[in-house]
Amino acid sequence: MSDEQTNRPGRLPEPANGGGDDWQRLAKIAAHLALEFLGYLAVLGYAGYRLDERYGWRGRGLFGGLMLAMVAWMYRVIRTSWKLFK
Repeated sequence: MSDEQTNRPGRLPEPANGGGDDWQRLAKIAAHLALEFLGYLAVLGYAGYRLDERYGWRGRGLFGGLMLAMVAWMYRVIRTSWKLFK
């Protein structure tokens, strides 16, 4: 490929060491973490919603469930990051 084709807008530059597989691996990990986050939000948010309905907490259960999902996801992100860059 010529320099004009590799430097056009919208295309990620290749790393200097030629590690194109690293980009793909990081993209897969990021996609996996994003889907996990959506799963945590759905499950824990729904659990909080059901607690609201049952005990009449007026949104506190939903908020608590969503915050718990955020904490659980952040723990997962930190743990994954430690493994990646260790």
